[in-house]
Amino acid sequence: MKKITLFLLLSLGAFVGYSQGDIKNVSYFTISWNRPIRSFGEDVDRPQSKNRFKTFKEDKDANHYGGALDFGAIFYIHPTGIIDGFKAGIMVDFLDLGANYFRYTDEKTKVEAIPGNPGNTVFVEDVTCNDLTARFSMNVGAIATFSPAKKFYIDIFGKLRPTFGVHYQKIIQYYDGTNYYPEKPNTIITWKQVQEDTGLGFGINTSFGLNLRYARFILGSEFVMGTLKLKYDDIRNDKKVYDQYLKVKLGFFFSDK
Repeated sequence: MKKITLFLLLSLGAFVGYSQGDIKNVSYFTISWNRPIRSFGEDVDRPQSKNRFKTFKEDKDANHYGGALDFGAIFYIHPTGIIDGFKAGIMVDFLDLGANYFRYTDEKTKVEAIPGNPGNTVFVEDVTCNDLTARFSMNVGAIATFSPAKKFYIDIFGKLRPTFGVHYQKIIQYYDGTNYYPEKPNTIITWKQVQEDTGLGFGINTSFGLNLRYARFILGSEFVMGTLKLKYDDIRNDKKVYDQYLKVKLGFFFSDK
């Protein structure tokens, strides 16, 4: 009976050892899609119910583009797992370069009657906005990795993200007032105004996320939360804004031999 029990235990141990992946230090490269969340882009001193992306999208039918490039490595603290199929370590992003870009065009038309004028005056105001937030950071954090099967790994991590940011905004306003007579329209007032400013900033952000790794491929998501304190060319525009967004990542990793 003892021999049978010992045989079963050894067989189970061999099966578990075979089914679980060997967790090693890795380097990785990912490309991310960035999506603004919560109060992204809003002034901390003037909180809004909607973030800048939602405001632009719902009120002005904006387009948004966002992405990031990450390059980093995972260093596990202990050379052999204390628990089979599990290791903990340090995760370092040597390069995290990303951006969020918005563009919208808002046209407003208003018709007013002019006393003594046989026609009406139609006022048209076109507003075009280009809004770009770019950021660079080198991140460090803790990671726990589970390997339920060979070549399959699950990473749970949290990071501290010292972040340098650049915010650029250009707003072009075009105003046109036209008199409509029976024979032809006649432009009576036209003006154009351009507002442009660039701000540089810094913030200590945090993030947490989950990666699924199989063979050489990575699929993951990461929630980034924090603020950027921005200083502009025009000091009247200085502000502190929320920097909150979701990263959906796809990439590759390479293990130490």
